[in-house]
Amino acid sequence: MMPKNTIRRRQQAATTGKESSLCKGMRFLLLCCVVVGGALVLQRADVHASQLFHQLFPEEKDDFEYVLKDRHDPFKSFISEELLEQDAVAETEVLTGLRRFEPGQLSLVAIVFSDEKEPVAMVEDSSGKGYVIKKGEKIGRTGVVSEIVENEVRITTTITTWTGEAQHSLVKMELKKEGEKWQ
Repeated sequence: MMPKNTIRRRQQAATTGKESSLCKGMRFLLLCCVVVGGALVLQRADVHASQLFHQLFPEEKDDFEYVLKDRHDPFKSFISEELLEQDAVAETEVLTGLRRFEPGQLSLVAIVFSDEKEPVAMVEDSSGKGYVIKKGEKIGRTGVVSEIVENEVRITTTITTWTGEAQHSLVKMELKKEGEKWQ
């Protein structure tokens, strides 16, 4: 004997036209049994499985239409072909000189100002090798010396995100006073 809850649910489904997932599952299981176990019977009765399937599971019409106006195409990749090509070139690029070091790997040792020329700065890598830098010099993969002022060198790094946007950040290398420890 069936529990009263089950009987009530079946009666509600019959009156409202809504089926529970259990009822749908049972219909699917029945369909599988008919298709697999009764293939010969279906062929003799000239009833195709696809017809039976459409009778058991009628197609619901969906009138939804996605409008692309002022929206992104959901099937288009976020990563553009140009960015993929740029990444491939950047990975194969051989870095030399100051391009091998990111700004955080260098220590600012001295800044020289002259009336005739632009200011220059001297930086040192972790092994003690010194380099002279000036405005416009490239440091690391994405850094460019943007300004040399009294006690610091300002380096602008530009990173292209996977969406194609350029993000800029400012890195400051400060000149240590005599007696201060290097980090």
